[in-house]
Amino acid sequence: MPNPNAHPQGKQHVDASGYEKRDASAKGIFLCVLGLLVTLVVVDLIVHWIYTDFRKSPTPSDRYTGSVRAKQAAASAPEFPRLQISPPADLSKFRVEEAEQLNTYGWVNQTAGVVRIPVERAMELVLQKGLPTRQNGQQGKAGPSDFELQQQRPNAKQPEAGGPR
Repeated sequence: MPNPNAHPQGKQHVDASGYEKRDASAKGIFLCVLGLLVTLVVVDLIVHWIYTDFRKSPTPSDRYTGSVRAKQAAASAPEFPRLQISPPADLSKFRVEEAEQLNTYGWVNQTAGVVRIPVERAMELVLQKGLPTRQNGQQGKAGPSDFELQQQRPNAKQPEAGGPR
């Protein structure tokens, strides 16, 4: 015989009227808002305390700090802006220096024994020595293509055009 007090799953109780019978507590809402405001004020005070503490402390003095490098750069920089007063004169001076480097002998790196020679002399040396050329067996023949190299490999797996499946 079935028990009359047992409720099978899936059936609703008869006394359900379709709405929440108790309201949200006004005291609970007020305490939640008050707690959020107190937390906000405490966080604001902590941030203000940290900020004032940082402002009181001296700037770091190690050589990797940006503020120290900025001070050193400011000390070595001139007090006035460096402007180009005469661009045509500067350009002609630059071209004279370039022409001097192209047409005179000089050291590029004296310890390594690297020198600079005039362009005309360099062209004469190239004409005397000659440029490298191909050997007799290489005239007009290009090397094997990628496909030919793949065919020459023994037991080489050829990749598929669509990739692995």
